[in-house]
Amino acid sequence: MRPSIPTPRGDLAVEIDRLLRQLPGRDPSIALASGPSHPRPTQARPAPRPSLSGSLRPPAHPLEPSLLAQQVAAWVRVGLAACLGLAVLWWPYAASCGWTLYAFMGVIGAVLIAGGWASICAWRVRIASAHVLSLFVMYWGCVLAAEQVLPRIGYAAANAAWVCTR
Repeated sequence: MRPSIPTPRGDLAVEIDRLLRQLPGRDPSIALASGPSHPRPTQARPAPRPSLSGSLRPPAHPLEPSLLAQQVAAWVRVGLAACLGLAVLWWPYAASCGWTLYAFMGVIGAVLIAGGWASICAWRVRIASAHVLSLFVMYWGCVLAAEQVLPRIGYAAANAAWVCTR
């Protein structure tokens, strides 16, 4: 049994019924607000207009990936972003100043971009666990960036320089 939904009154109900009838693929078992007093239209929705190419639908690409392939691709992106975020821990150069610092900041930027890319892909495929993991990768990238930037802008107790003074 469906719960009773308060129905709008007057002209608003007629307008809502008209809009509901135009919905493609609507469930006919749903009772409209105005009830049976309004006759059903002879045409439920207007005929679709052809697109510029002349067809009613865009052609399906023959190599369009399936849902499983999209899910696997999203997990691969998340895995690569997580591996990049972990690999930064073994950065082989001293990232104290100069070009090694700039390269390290570039890699941190790549971690943030990879995490964001994986997050968007996981969101589109609706994989919550992959989305959350990619958000952790982005958080990790923010932590790494803050560790390098904050001492150089005078916010942290330790001072560091962007350019090496030799």
